[in-house]
Amino acid sequence: MPEQNFWKKEIKLTRAFLAVALVVAFVFSGLASGVFLNYVFPYLTSIPVLRLINPRLPVVVNKTEQVILNDNVNTRALYERLKAVTVAVASYPQGTDPLSRAYSAPRVSQGIVVTSDGLIFTTKSAVGSEKNTLYAVTSAGTAYPAKLLAFDPNSSLAVLKIDATSMPVLSFLSSGELSVGDKLVAVGGSFSSYDQPAAVTWVSRLPSMITDYSRVLFSESVSEELSVAPALSGELVGSGLVNQDGKLVGLLTNEGILPGEYLQDSLHAYLRQQNLVRVALGVHYLKITGSMAPILKLPATAGVLLVSSGSSPAVASGSAAAIAGLKAGDFIVKIDGQAIDAKNTLESSLDKKQPGDVLHLEFYRAGQPQTADITLKAIY
Repeated sequence: MPEQNFWKKEIKLTRAFLAVALVVAFVFSGLASGVFLNYVFPYLTSIPVLRLINPRLPVVVNKTEQVILNDNVNTRALYERLKAVTVAVASYPQGTDPLSRAYSAPRVSQGIVVTSDGLIFTTKSAVGSEKNTLYAVTSAGTAYPAKLLAFDPNSSLAVLKIDATSMPVLSFLSSGELSVGDKLVAVGGSFSSYDQPAAVTWVSRLPSMITDYSRVLFSESVSEELSVAPALSGELVGSGLVNQDGKLVGLLTNEGILPGEYLQDSLHAYLRQQNLVRVALGVHYLKITGSMAPILKLPATAGVLLVSSGSSPAVASGSAAAIAGLKAGDFIVKIDGQAIDAKNTLESSLDKKQPGDVLHLEFYRAGQPQTADITLKAIY
């Protein structure tokens, strides 16, 4: 009997020992795994030799480490540069006497100074009626009476003038120099002594990109606009946008963002004509890309195809295009000897023209090459 009790006691001791040993082993293995994954493994992944042996070896970032992303863009500096050329625009519909029974609060928006002598680009919505009393207030707090000089017949752009000198300006940048993902800064105007409102966004689509291949365009409307994400607030309509180099790449309107090249062409047109007079071609068209051309059995890889839009004909009656003999189905491939592509578009070519200029077109009709010289008419 004593011998039997001894073996029972030994068995009980062995089971207890095994239980303790398992608990200790479990705790130790957990600690060892944590140390290996958090300290040893990340170190091993940083050794070049091991990376060569197994290039798929992942890089592990310790969860307690702080990861800082730096895009090397000084947003504050961009804000200050754009702020200096941004003005608040106040449009008073019934005069500026607050004691007058007819007085009503002004519409407040913003604009950007584009010449050192006080030429300002803003929007038609900021101005309102041509009879309204206008003021522009700089970021320094100086209020100037403003005069409406012109409305753009093709877009929401409006041109104002204040009696000022030595105003700061920014240079324009074409959207062709931008890339999707580029960071942009917009700044609004303000009547207060506080900092002006601002927003940061990124380029999501360039004017040259086609996202709706079935969209019929009109030669006298702006369709090549810049898109950003996130979208800018309506409170910033009239604001300029700058890229990381502090160059002006767009102006926000109610319809979209007019790109830098459109603004630059508009400024040159106004300085040349002392008005915003555009040219009219009078056609509806589809933009054709290299992937679309073979599907539509067209004889070239890129161009514009003249098509109708609902009840509107491809070529407007009495237009410059109609007088030159253009017809529905004509496939225009060159403008003034330059092939139509993402940068040399019909719209951008017309933006550079003046009334009376001749537009030389090369196109295909029923598969046969044709040419036409079109004298452009004015549109106000």
